[in-house]
Amino acid sequence: MKTLVALVLATTLCVAAGAEIMFQDSFEGPSPVNWQKSWGPAERSQDMAQDGAWAIRESLEDKYGLSVWYTEFPAHPRAIYKATAWVFIPPTDKKVSAALRFTRRDWSGLAGAETIEQGKWVKLEATYENKSERTVRLQMFQGGAHQAGVGGTLMYWDNVTLERELGEIKLDEGIMINPYVIEGLEVTPAGGMSVKVAPGKIDVDGKTVEVTQETVLTLEPARVIRVRDEQAKLTDEEPRGYSKGTPLQLCLGPGVTIAGCLDPGSLVIKQAAGPDAPRYEEGKDWRADKLWARVGRLDGAIGADTTVFMDYDMSLMRLDTIFVRSDGTLGVRQGAEHKMIPEPPKPDAFARPLCNVWLPYNCREITPELVYPIGPPYPSATQAQIAANAALLPRTIEKLNQGGDFTIVFWGDSVTCGGDASSQEKAFPLAFTNWLRIKYPQANIKYVNAGTGGWNSDGKLPLFEEQVMAHEPDLMVIEFVNDMGMSREKIFANYTKAVGRVREIGGEVIIVTPHFVRPDWMGAGDNMRTPETRAAVTYLREFAAENNVALADASKRWEHLWVEGLPYITLLYNSINHPEDRGHWLFVEELQKCFPVAAQ
Repeated sequence: MKTLVALVLATTLCVAAGAEIMFQDSFEGPSPVNWQKSWGPAERSQDMAQDGAWAIRESLEDKYGLSVWYTEFPAHPRAIYKATAWVFIPPTDKKVSAALRFTRRDWSGLAGAETIEQGKWVKLEATYENKSERTVRLQMFQGGAHQAGVGGTLMYWDNVTLERELGEIKLDEGIMINPYVIEGLEVTPAGGMSVKVAPGKIDVDGKTVEVTQETVLTLEPARVIRVRDEQAKLTDEEPRGYSKGTPLQLCLGPGVTIAGCLDPGSLVIKQAAGPDAPRYEEGKDWRADKLWARVGRLDGAIGADTTVFMDYDMSLMRLDTIFVRSDGTLGVRQGAEHKMIPEPPKPDAFARPLCNVWLPYNCREITPELVYPIGPPYPSATQAQIAANAALLPRTIEKLNQGGDFTIVFWGDSVTCGGDASSQEKAFPLAFTNWLRIKYPQANIKYVNAGTGGWNSDGKLPLFEEQVMAHEPDLMVIEFVNDMGMSREKIFANYTKAVGRVREIGGEVIIVTPHFVRPDWMGAGDNMRTPETRAAVTYLREFAAENNVALADASKRWEHLWVEGLPYITLLYNSINHPEDRGHWLFVEELQKCFPVAAQ
């Protein structure tokens, strides 16, 4: 039987990253950063600046000699953060110092630099390599020991930059892509449904925990459902794919059958109920596409009105998690079984997840490609990236900030229609619209869904005036996974027409790159760790860059799922091309990156 599993890739496969600017703030205009202050007063000032006209002036309070100007950000395991800032301490006879420091949320220090020089601008640089902190603060404040009696002392800060370097995540690193693993702990098959975990060390809640001996863990197979005497009248249509022929009812998903869930050797078609009933002969009386769980009659003993009785077994899927407890012992937590979209279980308290193990349909042996080390989460967008995206939507952001009527039109295919989300509120168009409504409560946001299932931009363009322009959109969001077979010329022609028409009336556009679909539909065989293979995704990125159109790169987000321990097909509700709720939310997260963190 052909079952979708992940193939082991060449060791060159990696998720690339590198040094990038998270933000730069010269304080000359609206800040790209959500700065906060504590203790003494801190505010923008034109008293003096390292360059330009504005800087931040901090005034120390007298009781403790404190004033703190800070921001906090989600920290990435193993990332290296580098901060630079210029500071000026006016001449004073009071003993003060200025500090640039990375800290935890409880203010305890991680890394930093400080100066006591007065009367000139001094550049401070601080570097911090994160191990296990989830949130880190960058602070500019009074350094040294806190002291009373320095109230009113000033310091000025200007030109603050924060960079991060994430490095590459390579498949051949194995369990070491888990950012909390210090050494060892490789997880390998041990025969059947067992795996062995090597000794090693791992960070659990900030403490190094040692696993002292090799441990063998045995996983239970996912449940098999045995169907007996299912009645049907068979079509004479050749069974092929997810929609041709008569479906086995328990193998149906949302309107289509689910590839791989049928145990192909279990299918029997009988003349009557019961285990001893006479059987029809495969190849003479009936035929089947067993991958897609569909059957059809041949010119044999089965007539068009004949009721047949079918026996078969179908399997569920599951994702289990292997974890290390704070006492150095290992455990397995079973996930919930599901026909299409199993989710990994929640981790235990005082334990660190090590990897997920995917049990696809009819799995009876753990193989290396089924072990998914749990790597770092998808990097959050930097303030610089958000600012660059937002710069492509100036009218949209201005109008949302001002309030009043605002119309957003979603133009796309079945995924835009809602494509197997559990509700319209969970589908990305309305979920994103509701996010905007919360972010910009002063705006009256009208939502229009112009999606049509099964269509692409080629078919939709003739209806563009009626479906899109009639609503006079302020913002149009485009999503067409059905455009993935198009040439560069066709992509550019269609999107030039659509984008140009919206821009003629002063509207703006966000293009969404599509999610991943079945790997064999992407030319990737059975590979669940595939990089993006579809040329049309590149064409969309090129079109957006060349035409200054905002881009929500959902494809890049889906490309990262294996790093997070997830076979991406477990986010496709029909196991083909429709994302479930989590998959729809990934679109929303990428769209959010086109808007400033705080409404200006």
